[in-house]
Amino acid sequence: LDEVIPFDRGLFRGSPAAAVRYGLRFANLLRRKRFDLVLDLQGLARTGLMCAATGARQRVGFADAREGSRHTYTRLVETPPGMHAVDRYWLAAQAVGAGQGAPQFVLPVDGGEA
Repeated sequence: LDEVIPFDRGLFRGSPAAAVRYGLRFANLLRRKRFDLVLDLQGLARTGLMCAATGARQRVGFADAREGSRHTYTRLVETPPGMHAVDRYWLAAQAVGAGQGAPQFVLPVDGGEA
């Protein structure tokens, strides 16, 4: 992870004109970043639009994504119904070449605490 780009959802509750201006500025920012790969783990209309706005060649998301976002992806990750979110995310990681091997979940515990 090289950078976090915050998105202010609160601006969409106010003036529609301000929301449109913010949305266009945000989409422009995403496009300027020139991403190679985008992974949408949420699968909503808003995140699908963000994926499309990046212009990335590879836009990966779940085949069962809601609100039409799956139509903005270039690659769909199939998941069985009822699969736990952690397992879904692991499949997405594997789809883009990460997450090889069995998942490991580590809970760090401070040595002074019992």
